[in-house]
Amino acid sequence: MLKLTKPQRLNRGDKVATVSLSWGGAGDANLIWRYEQGKKRLQEQFGLEVVEMPNTLKGTAFVYQNPEKRAEDLMAAFADQSIKAIFTCIGGDDSIRMLPFIDFDVIRKNPKILVGYSDTTITHFMCLKANLSSFYGPSILAEFAENIKMCETHHFPHSAHCFGFFWVHRFLRHHCSYCRNKSNDEKPIQTGQLEKGQTIDVQGTYQLTFDNLAGFTGLQVKKDPGVAVI
Repeated sequence: MLKLTKPQRLNRGDKVATVSLSWGGAGDANLIWRYEQGKKRLQEQFGLEVVEMPNTLKGTAFVYQNPEKRAEDLMAAFADQSIKAIFTCIGGDDSIRMLPFIDFDVIRKNPKILVGYSDTTITHFMCLKANLSSFYGPSILAEFAENIKMCETHHFPHSAHCFGFFWVHRFLRHHCSYCRNKSNDEKPIQTGQLEKGQTIDVQGTYQLTFDNLAGFTGLQVKKDPGVAVI
């Protein structure tokens, strides 16, 4: 079994960085408003200080033409001790070109939260090679910038697209809250193997039901646990 380094969870007021590691659309004139909307949600709803790396918002053309600059941003974000987490703006199909410019020791020696999905999978594999546990989750331009407001569903996500405020809050603040005691996150909750349709109570706070969805563990929150905003 892999013994990956688990990064420190986030706290209110922590500084986090945004990066464009694949597609650079976050900096395009017709999309910058959406980036700002996602950034504002991280600031106001999650209480985080959000900063851009030097090349995050330089636009599609520049980001595509300069994979080494994308890698520089990623390395700088990991190396900066004031930055506690890294959020990707969006996926794409070009992260692979960063590989020649990655220093795995920088990642290994500076473990912190990395969040993203789709083509960010390449960067997750980089973290894996550096022995760091990372988070397949929402992006700035999509889930954080969702029209009107972030999704508020309390269903455990089938994919990153289902990540709403509740689960983002729980995973970034508690990492694995559905299998840990919310009052003492070092004490695991013994849930055992669930049968289809079986429901269990978790610490008397909410319920989990196995619904047997194909290709999915099926844990589903049936009762609003009423988690307060950070």
